[in-house]
Amino acid sequence: MINRMKKLICLLIVAVVMSGCATFVKNNWYEQSVKITSEPKGANIIINGEPRYIYKYINLPNGGATAEKTEQLVSTPSEVSLEINNAPYVLRLEKDGFEPVDIKITQEMSGWSVLNLINVIGWDIDHSTGAIDTLKPGSIHVVLKKKTSGDIIK
Repeated sequence: MINRMKKLICLLIVAVVMSGCATFVKNNWYEQSVKITSEPKGANIIINGEPRYIYKYINLPNGGATAEKTEQLVSTPSEVSLEINNAPYVLRLEKDGFEPVDIKITQEMSGWSVLNLINVIGWDIDHSTGAIDTLKPGSIHVVLKKKTSGDIIK
């Protein structure tokens, strides 16, 4: 009887520890960094039709800081931070003299969440925090194709 009680207590402890597994494992539930590279380098990154710009950080006299948008576009290689719950995204890479490439980034269930299939509490925690999902692909590499002479507009 005592052995059975110990086993039950151990099982309950394991269930509580595994609750919200993806919530504990992922360090950011709402955003995900997506690495983007291309050959050749220097392709401009456009997401959902909006170009991404580089921001420069300025230290303020009061000890704070602010970000100021520059005119320079974010280009490959780079990492962009995307909100997971705003997926899907259409990522476009553009470079002069090359064909543009569109890639769809979608929201899918995180592999960590599978550990909660037998644990309703953990599933609920991961779902409510947003840790249940991830963006796919999480890393993108594109080989750009040169435009043929008939494709180049002069």
